[in-house]
Amino acid sequence: MYMMKQQGLFLPFKMKGIAKCVVSFFAVFLFANAVQAQIYASCTHRDYYAYNEATEDFEYQNGYDENSLYKINSQWTMFDHTTPSISSSYYVSSSEYNEEENVLVMNVVSDVGNKYLYSFDFGENKVRILFNDGDGLQLIVFTVKKFWTEE
Repeated sequence: MYMMKQQGLFLPFKMKGIAKCVVSFFAVFLFANAVQAQIYASCTHRDYYAYNEATEDFEYQNGYDENSLYKINSQWTMFDHTTPSISSSYYVSSSEYNEEENVLVMNVVSDVGNKYLYSFDFGENKVRILFNDGDGLQLIVFTVKKFWTEE
């Protein structure tokens, strides 16, 4: 199996289209029953990447420091993301927790109908968002200052 590391996101394939990317991304993670609690992620920075079909890799576009907060409800059915300029809600269609990688992956729909694939990486202190903006596959990577939980 081909393994490549793209911007801290391990993907076990060469991407050849968005459908294959999303299906293969979910196939990487095994479902494990985890104790569910309300999860918080305090972020300090965001970076933008665009997928280049020719090089089959994500290319850095830009980034900046920004404080923001994610708050995932205890049932893992929705979460809010608050930045200095906006607050958005996301509704979880499906979620999988990989104990070995310590990653929570969520297929979500935003409060305005946009679809995203979220990855909360507790080991790497990253939140990754994969989506298609109509021009191609995009990746946003948030640097997490701290994750914590409340029951």
